[in-house]
Amino acid sequence: MTETTARHDLPLLMPSQAQKHITHNEAVMHLDTLVNLALAAPVTAAPPASPAEGDCHHVGPAAAGVWETLRGRTVAFLAGGWQALSIPTGATAFVVSAATRHVFDGVDWVLPNLRGARLGLGGVDDPGNILSVAGASTLLSADASGSHRLQINRQAVGGTASMVFSTAYQGRCEWGLTGTARLALRLSTDGVVWRTGLLADPATGNISIGSGTDFLRQLTVSGPAPRLRVAASGSGAPGFEIASAGAASPRLSVTFDTAAIRGDISLDGVSQLSIEPTQVRSNVVFRGGNVVSGLYLHSASRAFIAGGYDPGGISVLGNPLTSGNLDHIWMDDETNTWHFCAGVSYKQPANSTVQAAAFATSSDHRLKQDIEAIDPQDAIARLLAIRPVRFRWSESGKPGEGFVAHELMETFPLAVFGARDGTSPKTGAPTYQTVDLIRLIPVLVAAVQRLASERGGNGGSL
Repeated sequence: MTETTARHDLPLLMPSQAQKHITHNEAVMHLDTLVNLALAAPVTAAPPASPAEGDCHHVGPAAAGVWETLRGRTVAFLAGGWQALSIPTGATAFVVSAATRHVFDGVDWVLPNLRGARLGLGGVDDPGNILSVAGASTLLSADASGSHRLQINRQAVGGTASMVFSTAYQGRCEWGLTGTARLALRLSTDGVVWRTGLLADPATGNISIGSGTDFLRQLTVSGPAPRLRVAASGSGAPGFEIASAGAASPRLSVTFDTAAIRGDISLDGVSQLSIEPTQVRSNVVFRGGNVVSGLYLHSASRAFIAGGYDPGGISVLGNPLTSGNLDHIWMDDETNTWHFCAGVSYKQPANSTVQAAAFATSSDHRLKQDIEAIDPQDAIARLLAIRPVRFRWSESGKPGEGFVAHELMETFPLAVFGARDGTSPKTGAPTYQTVDLIRLIPVLVAAVQRLASERGGNGGSL
């Protein structure tokens, strides 16, 4: 007959044993400690200075003093001294410092591995889910490694690995892999019919907004009437930028399937369309039906467009209209007239023509100040000083009549734009002087009025 129990090594009473109460009391004290065992910590390095009766510790591997012979053992302070407890593998204990239940693996007290067919936390147990958690929040935190990764795995591409966000247990939003290799964001109003809001393609890394699958482009917006809007929520200015890091030119294009449908780039209010590539020329093109009317801007040019407009409102024949300093164009809906602000200069190739029913320049008195009449005698002198010439255009070889810009600038500086022999500071390409001959008209009128007055006074006529 053995003298102790098999699992906890508790002393047994022998038939001829004297003072059996001592053995019995020792067994009861150990049993009192082992039932609902509570440890101060998973491991304790040194014995406490003032232990209380019944305190339990698991002795660390480097303990010294009274614990030196008890290293690696679970001990209890009983009857004024430390006694080793016999702990079988699989025993459980509540660890006070961690407020968690640990399991003895034969060497150390460790956190248990939870395994089972179903686990419910927070007072909920849903038979349809192996894990159910009820509460205001759930925390997943990194350990000493500093990292934490949550993985949702599916067995094959045709399966699902996703997260569903619900209202009253009806799905409203699903995010993840849903039957394909693409990451999807799906939305629903009833949990039955789902609509794709976003797709990301793993082969290209490109994104499609809506139900489209055109992953040749980095971002595709699809739908019956797709819209892409960039808006500022505060005082900052919204921006939409197209940039190219390589040799290819960036492009913003508006296309349509039917010739009868018009494509628009609309800028409302005080808006700005800035085109500043590294190359000499960039394009803004408006296409309507089979008619193409284009506005082509040099680099660093700006176009402000307000109100409604018809792409055919300006007809450009031959080479496109180009500008080195285009500041402002806008369309008056009521008069169907294109307006160009003062201070704008244009370079029109010699072999092309700009046609319109009328060109109107700003002349309202509210736009002007310091108004005074032009001196007629000065007007005549300035007209006599300029040199009209005949010439051939270098680009086309066509004949022309007019003035040489830098010569005209000496007498009519307000009618000439640009510097003589100028070059672009960005590209080094030549920039050409331009002339606004309309600005000579007021001087011509003043000179004609003076001549008419003199002829009239002498009884003659012009």
